[in-house]
Amino acid sequence: MRSLISLFLVVAVIFGCEKESDSNPIPSLELKGYNVLSDSSGKDSLIQIYLSYRDGDGDLGLEDDNLAYPFGYTDPYFYNLFVDYYVEEGGFFIKKANPLSPTKDTIAFHERIQRLTPTGKTKWVYGDITLYIPAFPFGIQPKKVKFVSHIVDRSLNKSSRVSTAEITLNP
Repeated sequence: MRSLISLFLVVAVIFGCEKESDSNPIPSLELKGYNVLSDSSGKDSLIQIYLSYRDGDGDLGLEDDNLAYPFGYTDPYFYNLFVDYYVEEGGFFIKKANPLSPTKDTIAFHERIQRLTPTGKTKWVYGDITLYIPAFPFGIQPKKVKFVSHIVDRSLNKSSRVSTAEITLNP
């Protein structure tokens, strides 16, 4: 009888310690860090940003043919990973206009994450994303930049925004 109770306790501890899934339908995004890469002459050329994401109901990501409103090419959610680019000017960080854009759109590095919903009963998803961003896009050469990001799932739930610290660049 004691061995049966001991076996029950061991099984209860094993299953009691099983990691629970995250069922929160609001996606989350976390900044894990960043790294500035330099070319052979020592000038900064690329910024790597490391993010991790989690979505409790797994409705993160879009199929290539998922182009109905609001996910169409000109719609507000064509992208689902938003990465805004800020430069320091006069002691403040501002969104910088793209000098090559006829409409003076601000510079951004938004991405369209592919559909991540797993098959099967468990739908929550998590993982890591590494972004590769040019240090000096469109010919501008700021001394300090920062990036602010968030993700949006197919239900249009938005994660909180995450921001890098200011990044000092060596042109």
